[in-house]
Amino acid sequence: MTTVRIGDIGAKLTSLFRLLVTPWRALDAVRPGLADIVDRVRQRWRARLLINGLCWILLSGLAVFAVSAWLINYWHFSAPAVWSLRIVMLVSAIALLFKFVVQPLRRRVSDTRVALYLEEHEPGLRAIMLSAIDARNSDARDLSPRLVERLVERALDACARIDYGDAIEQRGLRDGLARLGAVLLLLLALSLLQPEFMRFGAKALLMPWTSASEYSPYQIELQPGSVEIARGSDQLISANIAGFDGDGVLLYTSSDDGASWQQVTMTSGSKPGQYEFFLFDLEQPLDYFVEAAGKQTPGFRITVTDIPAIEEIGLRYHYPAYTMLAPETTAGSGDITALSGTRVEVLITPTIDIPGGELLLDDGRSIGLLRDADGTWAGEVVVETNASYRVTLQRASGIPVDASPEFRITALDDRHPRTADAHPGKRRPGHCQPRTGAFG
Repeated sequence: MTTVRIGDIGAKLTSLFRLLVTPWRALDAVRPGLADIVDRVRQRWRARLLINGLCWILLSGLAVFAVSAWLINYWHFSAPAVWSLRIVMLVSAIALLFKFVVQPLRRRVSDTRVALYLEEHEPGLRAIMLSAIDARNSDARDLSPRLVERLVERALDACARIDYGDAIEQRGLRDGLARLGAVLLLLLALSLLQPEFMRFGAKALLMPWTSASEYSPYQIELQPGSVEIARGSDQLISANIAGFDGDGVLLYTSSDDGASWQQVTMTSGSKPGQYEFFLFDLEQPLDYFVEAAGKQTPGFRITVTDIPAIEEIGLRYHYPAYTMLAPETTAGSGDITALSGTRVEVLITPTIDIPGGELLLDDGRSIGLLRDADGTWAGEVVVETNASYRVTLQRASGIPVDASPEFRITALDDRHPRTADAHPGKRRPGHCQPRTGAFG
């Protein structure tokens, strides 16, 4: 198994380049044969065609690419435009390669045509080259081998006086290489400068495995996306655009699953590039999307549902046994203030029927709510330290929603017993009355 190395390939290319641009006498001191001269002229002619073809391919390809990139920006990177121009680029590349490389190189050029080409550019040969090739290729038996050999020698002597025809293509090769170098410098300059429309267009055109809008500078960020809101609520739709003028930002809505669409124009928001529109008193699901400058966002859906809330909240205090205090119930507030060790039932009456709920404490603990026979939901909190909690209730789907603000839990310390005079001003020695703390 033969291993092809990059160095070997480079050496072969260097050798071929040296053969094409270096005069024959500088390559080899051995006198070439007639076939060698004909083959060299043919190779140098094809090399000139190839170099000129590469120049035309690069220039024409650059023109097609620049126009395609400009059109992509003009059509705001729409998917049909991107894919159509990708096909145009591919077809153009194949056509250019066929016209300027494949077609010229696949032409069969006979030795006779090479001789005519050589004598056309070197009149001093006086048809000796053509005569020698015809004589060598002739099958006529009446031609003397000595005569043919002498004719070939005279042709070689004549070719030696004109450097074996190297001058014919020498200037064309050098001019072609100079043009090719200029084109490559132009491509290098464009790659460094990167005009904006070409920078974004290149990523979309030259990476066909990516989506049409992945590298688009024209973006619309739509908020809130697909959401679930309470029935009868209002919803703000916000579109943040980038890369183009936002005049004519349109919001499309449908309340019949896309059978019909209503169009409204969004208004400018508080920030540059921000556009807004309020949807009021939503009673049924709504589909929507936004369109601007020919670019359309994906569709989103606003689901309208009955979201539970707290209709009434109350607290039932169970004081520590040593206080000998009966349970006490309060209503209207979820803030808890009690002695340390007090058990407090948080009583929740939801606005709609719910599958469950929780009390979430600020230390990360959660306390599940249990349903009472009267439809009230209760969760028990033991007062130990100052803390806070909030209430979450579950929708019919089981998704929890925040149903309350943060409620405070304030823990009180009981005070030690102390004595007090039952009759101020009439103190009697040895008479005292015990007094408990805050709840004594």
